Amino acid sequence: MSGAIGFSARSSSAAVGKVVHAPAQRHTAEEFEMAENYEVLADRFHMELFSKGNLAAADEILTPEFVNRGAGIPPELAHGPEGAKRYAQAIRTGFGDEVNISHDDVIVSGDRIVIRWTASGPPTGASGSNR
Repeated sequence: MSGAIGFSARSSSAAVGKVVHAPAQRHTAEEFEMAENYEVLADRFHMELFSKGNLAAADEILTPEFVNRGAGIPPELAHGPEGAKRYAQAIRTGFGDEVNISHDDVIVSGDRIVIRWTASGPPTGASGSNR
């Protein structure tokens, strides 16, 4: 399973979008620090909720306006911290406690971050079988 998710620092909303290449520009130390903070936020989203099963982290890092616009995510699993918790629980039900997520690409632009990620693990639940 793979996908892309992006976060906006202002609203913590997620969006999938295409990357547009812009001319190179100089960045300040503050901009690099902000980019690192956004990357940490996205890492916590995947590692805490999905890999570790720490659903309480959704309340710490997501706002009620959060929207996960990943492909194939039903609306009831896409909105707010509660939707993110339900989505993470559904993934963990399908893969058990062995959900491994890696970030393949991380792109930060201004107050937005997009992660291209891959998830793997042995199918054990409703979305797969262990036969």
